[in-house]
Amino acid sequence: MKKAIILMTLLLIAQSIFSISFDDIEIWAGTGSKQAALIIDWQDDQPAMMWGYRHSYMFTGNEMLNAIVEADEHLFFNGSSFVNDLIYVKDGDTLHIGLHGNPNYWSLHQSDVTEGEDLNWSHLAGLNFTVMGDNKAMGVSYGIDDPEVNADNIIPATNDSNEEEELSFDELLAWAGEGSNQSMLVIDFNSGDDPQSFAWGYHWNEAPTGEAMMNALAEADPRL
Repeated sequence: MKKAIILMTLLLIAQSIFSISFDDIEIWAGTGSKQAALIIDWQDDQPAMMWGYRHSYMFTGNEMLNAIVEADEHLFFNGSSFVNDLIYVKDGDTLHIGLHGNPNYWSLHQSDVTEGEDLNWSHLAGLNFTVMGDNKAMGVSYGIDDPEVNADNIIPATNDSNEEEELSFDELLAWAGEGSNQSMLVIDFNSGDDPQSFAWGYHWNEAPTGEAMMNALAEADPRL
């Protein structure tokens, strides 16, 4: 019985590893009752990225790409009938870049999307080619040998920032000390819990020692 369960698990993994789900998409563009996915693979040993596009029944790659670029400020596209350049920048860092002929070229593909089934890519002639129907995917892949999108390693694009949020003194709830100056004590317990870091505020006139600050805060906050 144990062997049968293991084999069944492996079979399910093998069947679903090349599939995508529209439920995973976080950034959407367009309007309409039909849906399609844009998947861009920069072939740079990083996961391909996925966006969603809503439409009425038919669309071109140009319409999809331009709408998604407008919806996601991190994605930059240059092209008309074909893709020339695609660049993805986040928090000031260029995470993906594919330039026309430097060194490779972009290829286009399309596939039907059925939940739990493999993507079955076919070549797409160009960005002005019309795609019709619901539950479609357009794949854009960077490679001179016309490679298909690496469908077993796809992540949804997000608007989340990778930058750490700055904590202001106005957000502190627990304070100790007196004076016109202020300092912040931040303790990171590195516990893996959320939150794992805690902050306190300390007022002072003469510069305190770390020991004096911690003793005053421990006295003011019984949780510390």
